[in-house]
Amino acid sequence: MTRIFGKLAQTSTLDAMSVMFRDEDYFENRCFPIFHKIVLELSGADLETQLKLSTKSINDVDYDGRTALSWAAARGDTKAVEHLLNYGADPNIPSNEGRMPIHWAAQSNCPETLEPLLAHKADLRFLDIWKRTPLMYASCNHNNKKHTLRFS
Repeated sequence: MTRIFGKLAQTSTLDAMSVMFRDEDYFENRCFPIFHKIVLELSGADLETQLKLSTKSINDVDYDGRTALSWAAARGDTKAVEHLLNYGADPNIPSNEGRMPIHWAAQSNCPETLEPLLAHKADLRFLDIWKRTPLMYASCNHNNKKHTLRFS
């Protein structure tokens, strides 16, 4: 599921695999709060409009302990990351696996997503349950310097 909703696979793979996750019961069991549904494009609502209405649940987590910010970071959705951060999302909430939004951004296909997280004091030294830092995710998942140079 992370590869599909995090947009961490080829487009053709995403299209083929996303069919598996169209079951409404599956999504109900994931306990996605409203901001998650917007970021994951499961709702047609506009993120900024919803944030203007209320930020009460901005740091709510889903079944895996992930925030909407972590999903936006994984998807490489810089605009959503910026909106969430500007409205008070905490960049240092770890998931059940100990991965924070900066870990997901480092693994994403969009290195620009790292910049707003770094500007909002995302913890670069935080270790997930496998003792990996965000820099390790960037260097293991990408063979270009666009990701790793953002850490220097």
